[in-house]
Amino acid sequence: MTDHARELATAYGLRGAPRTDILFMIEAAAKAAWGTDKGIVIAAGIIDALRRAKILLPAASTIERAGVAGRARARKQAAHALLSGLRREQLDALEALLIPDASKGAIPLTWLKAIPATANPITSVTSSSACEW
Repeated sequence: MTDHARELATAYGLRGAPRTDILFMIEAAAKAAWGTDKGIVIAAGIIDALRRAKILLPAASTIERAGVAGRARARKQAAHALLSGLRREQLDALEALLIPDASKGAIPLTWLKAIPATANPITSVTSSSACEW
């Protein structure tokens, strides 16, 4: 930051974003990513948090890296929140969805993911066979 920019920032009660603020940005990204996976929304959450804290915006690449790290943190938190209340047999059933089935050439989770959202006679047969799996 130039001397002139530093004087202006001080006059407006702002400060630069040192490397120590990266954890602050990651936490802001995790909060924004809790409800979405969209990068633009996460970046906007980081920028909003920086503005509220009266911190000048760092380089776009810094915001992007913080957003990626925050999204990863939010995904881990979401997985923990989803799985923490399950019983052992429920967890075992979920694990079984990840074991490849040689007769189908795929894992059961792939079949469940491929079930179409709209119903018609052809997809109904396909969906019912996937559910029987």
